[in-house]
Amino acid sequence: MNVLHVAAGKYPTEGNPVACIFVKKLVEMQRSRGLDSRVLDAAEYMLAYFNHDVQVREERLIIRSQKGLGKLPSLLQERYFDSVFSTLQNRYSLRPDIIHCHFSNNAPLGKELSSRFDCPYLVTLHENHWWFEDLIVKDPNRCMEALVASDMVTRPNSIDIIDLYKWEIPYEKIMYLQNYVDEKTFRIPSEIERAKVRSEKGVNNKKVIINIASLHKKKGHELLINSIAILKKQIPELKVWIIGEGPEENSLRHLSNQLGVQEIVGFLGRIDNHKIQSYLSCGDLFAFPSIAESFGISQVEGMLTGLPVVATRNFGSEDIVLDGHNGFIVSSRDPKEYADCLLEALTKTWDQYFIRQSAVERFGSDIVYDKLLKLYESLIENHYQDA
Repeated sequence: MNVLHVAAGKYPTEGNPVACIFVKKLVEMQRSRGLDSRVLDAAEYMLAYFNHDVQVREERLIIRSQKGLGKLPSLLQERYFDSVFSTLQNRYSLRPDIIHCHFSNNAPLGKELSSRFDCPYLVTLHENHWWFEDLIVKDPNRCMEALVASDMVTRPNSIDIIDLYKWEIPYEKIMYLQNYVDEKTFRIPSEIERAKVRSEKGVNNKKVIINIASLHKKKGHELLINSIAILKKQIPELKVWIIGEGPEENSLRHLSNQLGVQEIVGFLGRIDNHKIQSYLSCGDLFAFPSIAESFGISQVEGMLTGLPVVATRNFGSEDIVLDGHNGFIVSSRDPKEYADCLLEALTKTWDQYFIRQSAVERFGSDIVYDKLLKLYESLIENHYQDA
């Protein structure tokens, strides 16, 4: 089966190797299992409809992307889509059986390529609730036309599906499709391995809380830091690692200084994906205080190493955290309540293997691959029956 993933601007790059890495991991998993999966990514240029160059980098096809496409006259939009199709078909001999679009802004291109290649297309909306609403409002016509015309629209959490009903997408075209997480990349460390890496990182006698997220407002780091200021009185030997980078770093550092937790809270910046396991191996708890998430892959990776998760109600976590069994869901954004849950999680005895298995059984490679393959096959069969 030939699968074309349309992920223009939503795929890891040399400059940002962790951006939308869940799409890359999905493609790599499909290719490892025999699917001929390719990714259509894009680099923005003005006046790209005049010419298209294709760079081939393993599974990734990079084309010139038209900046401000929706503002062009219809004739130029058609010329642009014709040019992209011609480039892929004639110069790269691409013949997809199905097109899988990632994020709403890629749906219009997927729709046009689907028509020209005469194959079905589906759209996975990875946006969180507010991000999705914002994008749809900015370009309602083209996005909504592409979503409504698609063969299927999927969401990686079951709660955000509600968004789609008010946009007049037929019920039968809506599906919950969880993100894939590579369970082989993360594991529960042995006692010897854990002791060794904790010693190397200087946290032998400490309780270690880990958070992995970009430093943006919606990730809720303020709640975590305010809660740590409360928790430090009850757990003197405490260390918090915040892994990630973003525009809020300076203000978060300032908050840590104000609250006197700058020695407890460490901002580690971006860490290569293959090194994350060593940090998770040191942890006692994974904190995930996001305001809004469509999925939240890092909390699942924490579970795969046996860590309980303390999350807030943010849509994505509510499909992942089984309250009281592999972590806790905190209903409010009150620092005292969040601190209390962190304390309870740090003092509770957890079954690490149950925590890991609860992630593998719902988000592991076999589950997601089989579900997605059946969906692809069904959409392809229906497309040719209707033709």
